[in-house]
Amino acid sequence: MFSIPSAQRSLTERFRLPRTLSLPEMWGYGLVGGPVGWLGLISAIHLALGPSAIWVWIPSTLVGVLINCQVKRLAAKALDVSGGTPNYLARLFQHAPTVARYGAIGYLLNWIAAYALSAFQLGDLINSNLPLLQDTVPLWAYKVLFMLLPLGVALSGIRALSILHLFIASTALVSMLAFVAQGWGWLLTAPTSPGLWPTEWPALSFKDWAKWFFLLSYATYSGETTATFLADSRSPRKALKILDATSVLMVIVFVGASWIVSRAVPMAGLKEDVFVILGKAAEPFWGQYALLGVTIMIATSSMLVQASALAVGSRVVYQLAKDEFLAPVFQVLSRRGVFLPALVLTFSVSCFYLWWGQYNLTQLLVAGNTAWFMAYVLFFGGLWRRRQSEPVIWPGLALLLFGLQVVVLWVGGSQWGLVDVIVGLLCPFSVMAIDKLVRSMPLPQLQPDWWQQKYLRGDAKAGSRDIVTQQVVVLIGLMGGALLLGWGLRHVSILSVQSDVAAWNALVVVGLAVIVLGTAIACWTIIPSVMALSEAKQGADQLLENAQDGILVVSYLGMIQRFNPMARQFLFGADRSSPLNDHISQWIPELIGGVMDWPGQVEIKLSGRTLQVTISKPTEQSFGASVVILHDVSDRIRIESLLRDSEAQAVTKAEKLAAQLLQSEKMSSLGQMVAGLAHEINNPNSFIQGNLVYVDQYTEQLLMLLKMYQAESSGLSPELAEAIEEVDLEFIEADLPQVLRSIMTGSNRIRDLIVSLRNFSRLDESEWKAVAIQEGIESTLLLLQYRLMLLSHRSQLELVKNYGELPLVNCCAGQLNQVLMNLLLNAIDALDGAMERTPKITITTALIQEDGEAWISISIADNGVGIPVDIRSRIFDPFFTTKPVGQGTGLGLSMSYQIVTQLHGGRLICESEEGVGSCFTIEMPNRFMAVGKGTAIAVSSVHQ
Repeated sequence: MFSIPSAQRSLTERFRLPRTLSLPEMWGYGLVGGPVGWLGLISAIHLALGPSAIWVWIPSTLVGVLINCQVKRLAAKALDVSGGTPNYLARLFQHAPTVARYGAIGYLLNWIAAYALSAFQLGDLINSNLPLLQDTVPLWAYKVLFMLLPLGVALSGIRALSILHLFIASTALVSMLAFVAQGWGWLLTAPTSPGLWPTEWPALSFKDWAKWFFLLSYATYSGETTATFLADSRSPRKALKILDATSVLMVIVFVGASWIVSRAVPMAGLKEDVFVILGKAAEPFWGQYALLGVTIMIATSSMLVQASALAVGSRVVYQLAKDEFLAPVFQVLSRRGVFLPALVLTFSVSCFYLWWGQYNLTQLLVAGNTAWFMAYVLFFGGLWRRRQSEPVIWPGLALLLFGLQVVVLWVGGSQWGLVDVIVGLLCPFSVMAIDKLVRSMPLPQLQPDWWQQKYLRGDAKAGSRDIVTQQVVVLIGLMGGALLLGWGLRHVSILSVQSDVAAWNALVVVGLAVIVLGTAIACWTIIPSVMALSEAKQGADQLLENAQDGILVVSYLGMIQRFNPMARQFLFGADRSSPLNDHISQWIPELIGGVMDWPGQVEIKLSGRTLQVTISKPTEQSFGASVVILHDVSDRIRIESLLRDSEAQAVTKAEKLAAQLLQSEKMSSLGQMVAGLAHEINNPNSFIQGNLVYVDQYTEQLLMLLKMYQAESSGLSPELAEAIEEVDLEFIEADLPQVLRSIMTGSNRIRDLIVSLRNFSRLDESEWKAVAIQEGIESTLLLLQYRLMLLSHRSQLELVKNYGELPLVNCCAGQLNQVLMNLLLNAIDALDGAMERTPKITITTALIQEDGEAWISISIADNGVGIPVDIRSRIFDPFFTTKPVGQGTGLGLSMSYQIVTQLHGGRLICESEEGVGSCFTIEMPNRFMAVGKGTAIAVSSVHQ
C-alpha cells in the first residue's frame, strides 16, 4: 500500500511496536469500540425523536457494519500498520499529504473529544449520586482526576493499559448485554410491558433525520477499533475476526438497547440525563437495583472510552509519524511500548477540550463530530479513488456513501449550527500547526535520538534497582492507603445523608476510581520490576532453549536440576523422559561426587560424539548450583583429520587446476597469435593477389607483341637466333601463363587458410554469436588438411559429410571450434593405429527432437581402433591420456566436455567398440539457437 523512504526506515526499525497483546486483550478493545458510545447519545436522541429515533439508529448502524467489513479487507493487507482506519485513509491519499493528514487528524480529534466527554459523564455521575462531594472539592477537579487516572496507567506500558481495559470492558459488556437481554425479555413476556410496537410514530423530517444521523456517527462508525491494534497483536489474522463479532454487537446494542429505551421510558417531562433515563428504562426489570446497574454501565463505559481514546489516539499519532505525516518525534516508543510524545500530544488536546466543554459542551460535541464525519467523507472518497489498486468491496457503494456523507454533513451539520461545523472543520488545522511548530523547534527533546538515549539510560538504571525493597515499600503504601480510604468513607457524612441506592452507586464510582488509581500506582512501581524479571527470565529461557550446546544446571551434590533440549539430545536421548534429581555421573562417569570434586574441563566420547564438558563451579556454597556445558567437538576433530589426510590430495588438485589454467591460457594466447599471423600474412598475400592480375595481363600483352614482331621480321641475326634457342623461347611462351596460374592458385590457398584460421579463432567477433555450424566444421577440416594428407599418403582416406539443414546457432563459436578440433584430432590419431583397413571419418549434423524440444546434433565417427572398456569411463577426466609423453596433455576431451556441458548446456556422448571405431556426439538444446537458417551443405561423400 505504501513505501517508507530509506531515511525514515532506520527510525521505523528503532521504534518498532512490539507484538505483545494477547487475543483476549484484542477482544477487549474490539467488542466495545462502538457500543460504548451509545450511552453518550441515547438520552439526547430519544428525548428529541421518541420512537422515531430507531429509523436513525438502523441506517447509521448499517453504515457502521459496512465500514467494519471494508476496514477488515484493508487491514488484511496491512497487518503491521497501527492506528487502523485513519492511517488507511492517510495511505489512500499518500500522494496528497495535506488531505491525508487532515482526514487522519479529523478522526483522531473525535477520540480525543470523547476522552474529555467521558470525564464530563463521570462528573455527572458524581453530581447525581454524591452532590455533597462538590462542597468539599469542585466538580472540575474530579473531571481532571478522571482524565489523569488512565493516563497514569498508559504511561506505564502497553500491557498495563490493555489489561485494565480488558477488566473494565468485561464489566461494561456484561452489564450492557444484561440490559438488552432482560429488557427484551420484559418487553416480550411481562404483563406490565407496553408492547413491542408503538401505536403512533412522531413525524421525522429529512432535516431531523440528517441532524441526528450526523451525530450518531460518533458511536456507530467507531466499531472498527480492532484494526487500531493489529500491529500490537500476537495473532493479527485471528484478531481480524473480532470485527465480525463487533458488527453483531453493534446491532444488538444500537438497535436492541435503543428500542428498549424508546418503549420503556415515556420521554415527556424528562431532562437530558442519561443516568435518569436509563434508570427509568431498567427499573421495570432490574427493580431497586436499576440505578446501581446503570451506574456500573455508565462508569465502566466512561472509563472504557477514556482508556480506548488514549490507546487509539496514541497509536494513530505513532503511525502517522512513521508514515511521515507528523513529526518523527511522535513515533518514539519505549521498550515497554509507551508512546510518550504521542500521549503528551493527545492529552494536551484533550485538556483543551475539557476547558472548552466547561463553557459550551454542545459546541465541543458538534465540532469533534464534524472533524470525525469529514474524515469518513474522505475515507469513502479515497476508496472510490483507489478502487483499482486497493481491496474495495463495493466501489459503487463507496461512491454512494460518499455522496450521502456530503449531504448529511451539509444538511445535518447545519442543523446543529453552521458556526460549530466550521469550527470543527478548522480544528484539524490546529493540530497540523502544532506539528509544524514541533518540526521547526530545535529542542533536543523534540528529536527521536534524544528519546532513544533516554530510554537506554533508563534501562541501565532499572537493572540496578533493589526490587525486593521496592515491592515491600509499595505494598505497605497500598495497604495503608486502603485503610485510610476505608476510615475516611466510614467517618465522613457524605454517605450517611444519601439513600442506600445512592450510597452503593457512590461506592461503585469510588471503587472503580480506586481500582484505576491502584493500577496506576502498581504500574509505576511494582509492575515494571516484575516485568523486568519476567523479561529477564524469558530471555534466559530463550537462550537456554535455542543454545547449540548442551546446558545442565546441577546442584552442589551433582544432581540434575534442569537441562535444555541439546543436553537431552547429547546425553539422554528419547528413552529417558525425566532425568531430574539423578546424579550426572550416570551419563558422565568422569563427574563423580560433588561439584567441587570435578575438573574444570574434560573430554568424553558418547554415542559416536566427542563432547567437551566445561564445568562452571559456584563461587558461593549457599547458591548451591553449577552449570555444565556440553560442546560437540566431533566436527572439529573430523575436519582436522580430513585436513591432514587430504593435504596431499589438495596439492595434487591444485597442480592439476594450475595446469588446466595454463592450458586455457595457452589456447587463448595461441588464438590471439593465430589471429595476428593471419592478419599479417593476409596483407602481403592481398598485395600479391592484387598484382598478379596485372602481371598476367602484361605477360599476355608482351607475348602477343613478341609474336607480332616475329611474324613481321624478315630475318634474325645469328646472335639473336642463338639467344632465342638458348632461353628456349617457345617453352617460356607455353609455361609462363601456367606459372602465373600456379602462383594465383597458391595465393588463393593462402587466402582460404587465413579465412579458416580467422573463423576458427573467432577473436575478431563477440564471444557469443549466431553462426553456421557447418562453416566451423569446414574451417577446422581445412586447418587439419596436413594431417589428413599424411593419412592419405599411406592409404586412401574416406571423409563423409552428412550435413543436415540446421538453423544459425547462438554459441561461443571459438570454444565450439576448439571442441571440433579436439574430436577430429582424436579421430585421426585413432586411424593411425588401424592402417589395415581403409580409414574413414564420418561427420553428421542433424536437428533432433527430445521430449518436445529441438536439439542440434554433431557426430564425428571413425573406424579406428576404438576405446577399451576399462578406460572408457575416464576419458573425460582431466589429464587422462593414452598417448605417449610429449604427444598430448590429457586436457582435450576434458575441456571439450566442459565447453559442451557447462558452457552450452548440452551433452557430449561417447560410443565406442574396441577394434571397430568410436563416435563422439555433441548435442545442444534449442534455447541456444538463433532465428534464421544458415546455408545447408549436403555432401554425401568426398574421397581424398
